[in-house]
Amino acid sequence: MARSSSSSDEPTYEGLRKECTAASEYTTKLDLTFGTVGCRFNLRRKSARIDINLEPTLYNIIPDRWREIAKQHDEYVKVSFARVDWKDMTAQIRTDGLCIDVLREDVEEWFQMLYARLNAQEGMTGISPNQRKRGW
Repeated sequence: MARSSSSSDEPTYEGLRKECTAASEYTTKLDLTFGTVGCRFNLRRKSARIDINLEPTLYNIIPDRWREIAKQHDEYVKVSFARVDWKDMTAQIRTDGLCIDVLREDVEEWFQMLYARLNAQEGMTGISPNQRKRGW
């Protein structure tokens, strides 16, 4: 696994993707204010997937506080994929991470929005190691 650089600049989707070596699916780590999370990026012909795993940290997302992101993604999908089959485009926001599909040309914008929200710990809560073991 590649590791994100420790420069003062915010990481970018493309910068993280370039650190990886796989052809179409990229896995790396991303340093946030509350710890290092796992990231998996998958590029398809027209779309891209951002998958962030919070399990290595002692923080969880509170899905209700991320509801506006899910609504924003629903609207985005309906507008961007009005004439195509968009049923496989997902925005899954779980307590232990998130997974969002967007158009390839919009992936950087979505990554920056998610990164900023995660890094600021918006809509997140700290948990104990025992809570993580129990799957909360």
